[in-house]
Amino acid sequence: MPRIFACLAIGEILVIFLAGGLGLAKGENASNQHAAVGLFALLLACLIQIVAFTYLTVTGKMITQVVHLARMALDPLRESKRIKRRSTFLMAAAVMPILLVAATAGTHWRTGAFRWGHFLAAVLLFGVHVCVFVLEYTLLVANRDLLDRTLADYSEIRERRLHSATSPAANGQGSEADPTGERLHGSSTP
Repeated sequence: MPRIFACLAIGEILVIFLAGGLGLAKGENASNQHAAVGLFALLLACLIQIVAFTYLTVTGKMITQVVHLARMALDPLRESKRIKRRSTFLMAAAVMPILLVAATAGTHWRTGAFRWGHFLAAVLLFGVHVCVFVLEYTLLVANRDLLDRTLADYSEIRERRLHSATSPAANGQGSEADPTGERLHGSSTP
């Protein structure tokens, strides 16, 4: 997911840059193109935030299930929640300049004149999104690594439980049992 996010974020920065270039260009056609590309940039920025939030929510649920299923320490769960809280703050920071640009764009489009408020809001949007995307990327990488470690720990715990349940010394009969302690098929002893 971090690679997909990085590609989307780079694409978003380029679209914002293109919208800014069209906004500074002269002519009626450039103004209409600026409005269309700017609207696309705003919608793409929102979509990127939704994708990142959904990824963190789903992986957080996976980590929660694995921690509870394996009866692991709650540290991965706490770390997952910390990452999601920081990411939620960054998402809010990314959306606020979008609202500001959209609000100032309405007055700019009606009059057709250059508006410093809209220009400064667009510069703010560009700067905030570059910073937010970099920080979100690091959080997504940390979340991916946390998920990988948690699943690896779960796999190791499961293998140990399976090995201890199937060893002849563990149950005296050598019958198979799954990691939850229940007997698997093929076992004739109760």
